[in-house]
Amino acid sequence: SNNHNHGGVPNRHQTYDSNGPDVRIRGNAFQVFDKYQAMARDAHSMGDRVKAENYLQHAEHYYRIMLAIEEATGEQYRARAEQGAPEG
Repeated sequence: SNNHNHGGVPNRHQTYDSNGPDVRIRGNAFQVFDKYQAMARDAHSMGDRVKAENYLQHAEHYYRIMLAIEEATGEQYRARAEQGAPEG
């Protein structure tokens, strides 16, 4: 099927340049989301709750982008990320 982008629907293959508090992450929405999640965990384990919270807010933003992409394309980001997850 020829999937044209209707006015600003995010694209799964779109690459984002994300400027976090002290980091620059480049990748698609899922990769950026994943990276911020990991960094939030790291910050939390080092006892830096403020930084962890900041990273989580960034992650949440990209999570919403992922949801929008899923809605627009009918593709499951997370199902693909968790290999072997049942369809649907």
